[in-house]
Amino acid sequence: MYGEARVKHWRGSDDVLPECVDKTDPRHPANDRLYKDVPPEELPGGESLTITAARVIPYWTKTILPLLTGQKSILVVAHRDSLRVLFGHIEGTEASSVFDGTSQTAPLCFDFSDDGTFVKRYSLSTLSPELGLSPSRLGLTRFHNQPGSQYKKIGEVVFLRHGESECNLKEQFTGWEDSGMTPKGVMQAKKAGRFLKDHNFKFDVVFTSVLSRAIESATYICEESNNTHAPVVKHWCLNARHPGVLQGLTKHQAIVLYGKEKVNIWRGSYDVMPECVGLDDVRHPVNNPLYAGIPKSELPPGGESLARTVDRIVPYWRKCIAPRIMSGESVLVVGHKNSLKALFMYLEDTSEHDMFDVKPVSTTAPLVMEFGVCEFSGRLMILRKYFVKHTLEEGLAQSRCMDGSFHK
Repeated sequence: MYGEARVKHWRGSDDVLPECVDKTDPRHPANDRLYKDVPPEELPGGESLTITAARVIPYWTKTILPLLTGQKSILVVAHRDSLRVLFGHIEGTEASSVFDGTSQTAPLCFDFSDDGTFVKRYSLSTLSPELGLSPSRLGLTRFHNQPGSQYKKIGEVVFLRHGESECNLKEQFTGWEDSGMTPKGVMQAKKAGRFLKDHNFKFDVVFTSVLSRAIESATYICEESNNTHAPVVKHWCLNARHPGVLQGLTKHQAIVLYGKEKVNIWRGSYDVMPECVGLDDVRHPVNNPLYAGIPKSELPPGGESLARTVDRIVPYWRKCIAPRIMSGESVLVVGHKNSLKALFMYLEDTSEHDMFDVKPVSTTAPLVMEFGVCEFSGRLMILRKYFVKHTLEEGLAQSRCMDGSFHK
């Protein structure tokens, strides 16, 4: 309706107002009885981040800050952008450079001295005791600050996406199609393996899907990195996201058959299921011998949303991969773009709203997550995250799709 560039400009700027609704529009706060006691001239029909700060910070200063005396504890439950401007004020930082660091499940704590001076912040997250991003990294990826020496590394995982497949080359939606690798894909996997060899990575176990492009990639990576001794565990729960009726189609074919709006919703939503293939369709997993021993009720119903992908990959991580890390092992995971994205949303406590902040994994730039144990929960938490032999910017550049985007 307004165009992608314009919407991004409204959402990404500090002081640019979005197009406001007028007072005749039912969305204007003046028409909501929640605000019946507020003078209409004080209510906005839209806000920039700067205008949001102009109402949040005075309220903090006048009402909340005076309560921070006598070692009192205060709970604030609010909204992302209003918290961003508040965090920026407390820490003396521009709101646009503040990573909100908030979660629906992981409390973020701010400590103050008796005179109201900000002292420190920390998270009760099971993933990281300190959250935040430098301004230069904001919006690139959810890389946490390093927690510090009091947290000891116990294990690590290296993540890689499979090399280019025949379906990738044809720009088709691959999904659970068992597409083989191209010569370029083989070269990509070998290149990633050489990077790992150069940095002397030794793996105790390798996890991958049951799809040949991932298995072949894992084989080439291990051969090049001198890790052929490591057992390879293959499981369908690490498979790619099943795109339903889009599987095997190019983007152009999909749009012709189903329309651009529907295809974009299926591809870009968190919990919207694509149109599923029927039980009589060869693309349905029940018709593939690879899944003959798996109860039909456990397999995707002919398609998956990202939310449904989370529901199958996270329990597998908890049951099979996390215990290996807890025992101090070094793990290699070779997977698929969207299923790894689903896993990262869990590992980095990413909300549905922020799902596009999670960038895909590269075929050639190994992504390392070092884990420790959270002192609050006893569960794994990310201590450090980095690319092997690549800077952050280089690693992200290697993660882009063929069209230059992160989320093709």
